[in-house]
Amino acid sequence: MKRLYAVAIAIGVAAVVVSSAAVGLDRSLPYRIGLDDYSKYVWVGRLTVASLGLAILALLSGLAARKGWLPLVLGLVGLSPLLLVGGVHSGPNPQAWCFNNLRQIEAAKEQLAHDCGLSNGTLVTLSDISRFLAPGLQLHCAKHGAYIINSIGNDARCTFHGTTTEMEADWQRQMQAQPGGPANRGQPVGSGTNRTSAAAGPGG
Repeated sequence: MKRLYAVAIAIGVAAVVVSSAAVGLDRSLPYRIGLDDYSKYVWVGRLTVASLGLAILALLSGLAARKGWLPLVLGLVGLSPLLLVGGVHSGPNPQAWCFNNLRQIEAAKEQLAHDCGLSNGTLVTLSDISRFLAPGLQLHCAKHGAYIINSIGNDARCTFHGTTTEMEADWQRQMQAQPGGPANRGQPVGSGTNRTSAAAGPGG
């Protein structure tokens, strides 16, 4: 029983440490989760799950040891992310971010084709279109998909989310599967606005 009690305390301490890290990282996030903050947001979720698992183990081990209340207190503290994490942030939307990046790529390809007289099927690279992309654009997928630029006339693709056409078709399927829901269910907020601005191209 002494060994079990010591193990329960050790697990409880670990639960408190992990839960504190989850809460602290969550508090460091802004209200609106952007692409820069997405990896932190994901880690908050991972740490929260880990702290809950450790807290439950500490509680069960403490009850089994029947020697004191400390593991139970530590386990309860380890459950704190259930109350303190996640309530103050707007939800991230990696698919919408990726959609907008692909629209920017397509707008840059169209501008390049117009300026250089390129026909459909002409192969282009990221370096070819880079001067037409918005300054500071974070051209990477939050889900670690790779961007395939493709030729003029062929949609750029993310290896995780697909093309903009495929994403729009997926949103349409979601809308049709949920009749009576909001008209924009499944689509990223502001996608229409972003589509218009992207089509105009960074160069205006």
